[in-house]
Amino acid sequence: MKKTALFIILALVVFKLYQPSFSSYLFQDDWFSLRISQVNTFADFGKMFLPRSDVIYYRPIGMQLPFFFLQNFFGLNPLPFHILTFITHLVNILLVYYLVKLLTGKKFASLFAAFLYGTSLVHYTPFFWSATYAFVLGPTAFFLTYICFLIFLRKKKKKYLAFSLISFTLGLLTNEIIIVLPLIFLLQILILEKNKKTLVYLTPYILLGLTLFLIRLVIYPPPLTGSYHIGFGKYLFNNLEGYLLWSLNWPEEIKAQLVNFHTINPQFLSEFPAYVRSFSFNSLTIILFLIILPSVLIIRQKKFRLFIYAIFGIIWFLLSLTPVIFFSQHTFSYYLPVALIGLLLPAGLLLDSFLKSIPQKYSLISLLIIVLVCGSWVFSTKMGIDFNDKIHWVPRRAKLSKSLIEETLKVYQFPDDGYIIYVQPDSENKLSLNDQDAFKMVLRDNRIETRYMNVTKRVGVL
Repeated sequence: MKKTALFIILALVVFKLYQPSFSSYLFQDDWFSLRISQVNTFADFGKMFLPRSDVIYYRPIGMQLPFFFLQNFFGLNPLPFHILTFITHLVNILLVYYLVKLLTGKKFASLFAAFLYGTSLVHYTPFFWSATYAFVLGPTAFFLTYICFLIFLRKKKKKYLAFSLISFTLGLLTNEIIIVLPLIFLLQILILEKNKKTLVYLTPYILLGLTLFLIRLVIYPPPLTGSYHIGFGKYLFNNLEGYLLWSLNWPEEIKAQLVNFHTINPQFLSEFPAYVRSFSFNSLTIILFLIILPSVLIIRQKKFRLFIYAIFGIIWFLLSLTPVIFFSQHTFSYYLPVALIGLLLPAGLLLDSFLKSIPQKYSLISLLIIVLVCGSWVFSTKMGIDFNDKIHWVPRRAKLSKSLIEETLKVYQFPDDGYIIYVQPDSENKLSLNDQDAFKMVLRDNRIETRYMNVTKRVGVL
């Protein structure tokens, strides 16, 4: 009963934090996802599961299927998309709790990890941008696969292994981030379980992962150019620094404001002092109470087993980033939901151990520490969402997409005014409408052509 009440409170906190996202309009890849998920025949439905050569990702269950069902039931109303994201995120919070509980056996560490995961700023983009729903549903498959695998290891009932493999297979069709899961299983067996006999059960996961890898990179090679260029260089350290800062609840913009590894642009500091203070205070709180003080205690009390979990979590974090960290320019915080657990798991254990070392008569101090850590985390998320609303490209392009469509349709009468719509030649306009996709979807006619140019003709000019 107590856990149910805590979950309801957490759900309300998440809803309050991300409430602005429910009014976010369709934009950019939303229009592309809607177009590629249109089905007129059974053959069209089957084609949704074939890898595309014009995009790097392969997420038919994470993108095409949700967009197919939602547009058929609700049209182009963006609200159901955001409701689906919210519900799936709540499911993930529960799964994180059970996963950490299975891995650690600690109730507090599990609740703490689930709380920080649920209220993290790394979920900002998926809440506002439905095209990234695969980064909400993908973790669902990841957590389910892992939970079933752990139950199988504990109970030795093969039905759980079957459930795990089914979830893993569906996950491979949802988001490519799940492909690292066999490596994390291997890590767990070698570091935590120390039972090499169970390594044989990794074989089907590895074969399934290799099958997807070969199909996607050999048979249907994706375009690895532009921002998706893969290489090796010092930018790898910049990417890693960005992912670490985002894991500490800093907004995405911080990566662009880093002059070097340890210096932030002075102009950024002077123009947004309240936000910087909030993010800095939260980072210091996390580092002090989740790393420094617990580590000192562990060394004094020789509880070195906890350091093994810390090593496990850090390697989990790094492994989970391997599918994306080599992109030279394409780095975003929404790649972090799976990797983040690698940091939250040992953090919860370390804090739990530290709080238990405080004498019972000083229990009020323990409560104050929990309130301080969780409060600073939630406040930094709230500040991050407010900050992003001012400068982030996601809300800007969502608003621009809605404005461009509404203003155009006021003066454009389809089909009497022909099939050409004129929009002012601006790169943001083109990105917001995803070039040709938006008006083709809004007007449900593939003959519509959007031209980004200034004309004297009244119709379609914004």
